[in-house]
This record gives sequence, C-alpha cells and structure tokens, in this order.
Amino acid sequence: MSERHAGAPGQVKEVTSLANPLIKNIKALSLKKY
Repeated sequence: MSERHAGAPGQVKEVTSLANPLIKNIKALSLKKY
C-alpha cells in the first residue's frame, strides 16, 4: 500500500468515498454541539 501511496485516481476515489461519511459524521457532531 505505502509503495503506491502517491498513486492513481482510483485510489483517490476510494479515499474520498471512505472519508465522506466520516466528514458527514463530524459535521453532524459539530452541529449537535452547538
């Protein structure tokens, strides 16, 4: 994995697809705090 870390747009799409639900959860939690 680390060897191809610089890598392809496909990997970027995988990372963003994994990150998006986390971002949504963080936004939801930050909204709940206020």
